[in-house]
Amino acid sequence: MNANSNSIRGTTILAVRRNNETAIAADGQVTFGDIAIKSSAKKLHKFLDSKVIIGMAGAVSDCLFMLEKIESLLETYGNLPKAMIELAKSIRGANLHGQLLAVDSRHILILEGSGNVMQPEENVAAIGSGGMFAWSAAYALLKNTDLSAKDIVKNAMEIAAKLCIYTNNELSIEVLKEE
Repeated sequence: MNANSNSIRGTTILAVRRNNETAIAADGQVTFGDIAIKSSAKKLHKFLDSKVIIGMAGAVSDCLFMLEKIESLLETYGNLPKAMIELAKSIRGANLHGQLLAVDSRHILILEGSGNVMQPEENVAAIGSGGMFAWSAAYALLKNTDLSAKDIVKNAMEIAAKLCIYTNNELSIEVLKEE
């Protein structure tokens, strides 16, 4: 899902949608170069009374800039897809070194720092250094098991933590149910 996953190091964010349930997970590891400096960071942020949850990967300052902008846009539009598109339009050409993975009860969206917004067709999306590991594991679990979205993200993130040196097992998991 993330063609630039090797350029963003230091975190893994994964989202899965199944049976009217969307789960999003983040690891807790923070790195500075090749050094793990924190193991329990909170990388999932809630907006619109916890109806939207956004995880971030990449340069912290760029991610926080995008989160600040998306918060304002969510308050203006009250709609995740519209807010993400408006944010994308406002950052095109800025070449920010960060990505956002945003979910509500019906959508999974990725925003890259270049201004691209993507919505996956397969109900799985991931960003960050362990994104491809987590995405692959989640996709396989989604296609070959009856696990809930929450159990899929938990298991897939644990697999990613075993494979990616920038991802750990200190997971934050949030679940949204379709209303």
